[in-house]
Amino acid sequence: MTLTLLSYAENQAAQSTLASQIIDSILGGIRSFFVQGALMIVTGLLFGMIFCLGGFAIDVLNARQTVRLSSIGPWAVSIGLGTAILAFSLFGPPEFLRTLH
Repeated sequence: MTLTLLSYAENQAAQSTLASQIIDSILGGIRSFFVQGALMIVTGLLFGMIFCLGGFAIDVLNARQTVRLSSIGPWAVSIGLGTAILAFSLFGPPEFLRTLH
């Protein structure tokens, strides 16, 4: 909307089209919000499932009766999953990583 008003102030847009351009910019912003929001919701759900599985594994290992497994297990799972995800995001195939939003 700011660009529409600036173009009118600099005499690059006609006064007759100003109202329609303002309405178009407002509705275009709302449309963009829904399109980008839908992409982010899918990404959030995907990574929410991944973090849920990792959290469940950490919780199960933390509740074990053996002292060694309950003290080392959660750290091993956290470091292992974190390193795997970071390595995939750094060294994964660029063609596939480009399609993720």
